[in-house]
Amino acid sequence: MAMTWWKVPLIICSILVLGIFISWSIFSKTDNYNLEYFGLSRKIATTSSYKSVSANMTAGKPQNATKMKLKARKTPPPPTCRKKPVILLWTGWFGGDWAVSQGNVKCGNMQCEITSNHGRYKSSDALIFHGVSPQVRNPHYYPSKSSRPPKQLWVFRTMENPNIAERLGCKLSSFHNNRFHATMSYTRQADVRLCYGKVLKEPHDATNHNRNYAAGKTKFAAWVSSQCYPGRTSFVKDLSKYISIDKFGRCGNQRCAKDGSCMKRIGLQYKFYLSFENFICRDYVTEKYYRNAIDNNLIPIVVGGANYSDDGIVPPHSYINAQDFSTVEELANYLKKVAANDTLYNSYFKWKDSYKILSPCSATQSFCELCHKLCDDKWVTEKSKKTIPDLTYKWGVHRDNCVNYPDIFHKGSDGKITIHPRVY
Repeated sequence: MAMTWWKVPLIICSILVLGIFISWSIFSKTDNYNLEYFGLSRKIATTSSYKSVSANMTAGKPQNATKMKLKARKTPPPPTCRKKPVILLWTGWFGGDWAVSQGNVKCGNMQCEITSNHGRYKSSDALIFHGVSPQVRNPHYYPSKSSRPPKQLWVFRTMENPNIAERLGCKLSSFHNNRFHATMSYTRQADVRLCYGKVLKEPHDATNHNRNYAAGKTKFAAWVSSQCYPGRTSFVKDLSKYISIDKFGRCGNQRCAKDGSCMKRIGLQYKFYLSFENFICRDYVTEKYYRNAIDNNLIPIVVGGANYSDDGIVPPHSYINAQDFSTVEELANYLKKVAANDTLYNSYFKWKDSYKILSPCSATQSFCELCHKLCDDKWVTEKSKKTIPDLTYKWGVHRDNCVNYPDIFHKGSDGKITIHPRVY
């Protein structure tokens, strides 16, 4: 029987409706269709917020398919190193053994090898020269430049500031220029930055919210030092005219054991600790802040060249900076105010609710950071093509790197000490 012409559109419409109904049933009843067809991650299909294609589109999560496609693509796995980098400790550490394990070291998702065997010279990716090791002064202790494998890096490593290096007999000479490719140090410009302490932003429950850190502390300020540098020692003497300071170590009249028991006792008895760096050097902040003061619940009074307002270096409101005051007398008066007010004193420990400090920093971790860089062919190629032409200046004793205490604390003819603004 011939089909009536007007029935043809009706049949076509019926087929289309049936197809839409079947598609709707499939998409709305299961989350296991092949999302990879759309370039989407299967993880999206199994989340509780994902109901169906139409439901998500109308819910505005996301507003269009293009955005969904871009956001949902799988991120590639972190790159793995095609080789195991070898780091050769060419010099000793202060002339002795390095405080780091040698052999194979696990650095995240890769392996690294650290050795002091000079026989591995040709197969090493980087040579480490300790900046205050006696060997670093001897030009004959270095391999010849012509023997260096093309992409091998020579790395200058030190945690001491230039003034200390010079006093240890390790002042840089002209032959140190155009010899190294990279640096590991405490400065921000270093290729691998070393640290005496590490600050982590780690919000957590205020478990010590009601603790009174001033309780039981009957003494004012303590200073522990074995290096009696004239500038710093003179400033401590001047400050002690205004506040009570007990001096421990070689620069004082009280002994202090190095096993930690002395600092622990100081932390229980004193309210403040003089975290005065030996010299005021750019980016330089040491264990005097992290381990001596912070680890023992003392408020550090700091003098140094670091940017203490950077919460990546020290937590906010965890210290009192002497250079924030105009005169030593003004500094002393504020310290007396803090010591007399438990609420104000305890405000210097509120940072513990949001931050955590790790001290000392891991030496192995710094070598692992170098290892990861050695896996970056682009970085290695760029570094190996040129040497540092002016290391004697970059690591020299001059005002761009360090100043001494008399440059900051100026004693007038009337005996009053004014404090100059921060240099760095």
